Amino acid sequence: MADAFVSFAVQKLGDFLIQEINLRLSLREDVQWLRNELLFMQSFLKDAQLKHYGDHRVQQWMFEINSVANDAVAILETYSFEAGKCASRLKACACICGKQKKFYNVAKEIHSLKQRIMDISRK
Repeated sequence: MADAFVSFAVQKLGDFLIQEINLRLSLREDVQWLRNELLFMQSFLKDAQLKHYGDHRVQQWMFEINSVANDAVAILETYSFEAGKCASRLKACACICGKQKKFYNVAKEIHSLKQRIMDISRK
């Protein structure tokens, strides 16, 4: 059950990559990196659940991974919601300028998640 959040995040990240073909290369690479790291950590989560359920350090590590997964989903849902606002042609012109800022914000938040994952990995 603990890896359910990670599974959901991995699925959402995969969907995001498919839907957003036109993402800037650096953002796309960051999202792919994040997805791969969560997949890798998911295998450790499954093993940790079976072997070390009583170890508080492992439980904290599992909590931190699930927190990153939830934050990744929240970032993507926020971006998807904002992108949906610009779906009509009338609004498209007004959204062009805002799109660059949205990419920047998503990239900044994904970079923050990358830092958190690297910190978790060091632990």
